[in-house]
Amino acid sequence: RFKVNNSTGVIYIAQPLDYENVTSYILRVQADSLGVVMSNLRVPSKTNTAKVFIDVQDENDHPPVFSRKLYIGGVTEDTKIFSSVLKIVATDKDTGNFSAMAYRLIIPPTAEGQDSFVIEVYTGIIKSAIMFRNMRRSYFKFEVIATDDYGKGFSSRSEVV
Repeated sequence: RFKVNNSTGVIYIAQPLDYENVTSYILRVQADSLGVVMSNLRVPSKTNTAKVFIDVQDENDHPPVFSRKLYIGGVTEDTKIFSSVLKIVATDKDTGNFSAMAYRLIIPPTAEGQDSFVIEVYTGIIKSAIMFRNMRRSYFKFEVIATDDYGKGFSSRSEVV
């Protein structure tokens, strides 16, 4: 995975690294006295070894993945406003903030002119936003979007009914 410059001792990456596969490396580096190596003398060389610890830093290179392609929930007509209806879950292979989700809903406009549901941005809990009494429709269909890095990274979509 790594190469070392024989003259300078600088260690380079020889192959791509992936934090999700290996998070750290320990290398054993040996240094020989340049005069002995260059002249190919058969005298004891002056060598020394060192351990080099390399920690791989994670980067945001994976999108969120929903636990389902379609979420189905239900409400009764007497459901109180802001009652929990459904919890949406998306996960990410990345770590830290890169795996922290921000959720939002994309709800088509309704005849009533108001959103029927809201979502808690960081928990993914969908809540009722209206009273459903005397409603002419029997279901609502909309999208939920999860964006990693607290809403600044990669996004994925799923459907909610």
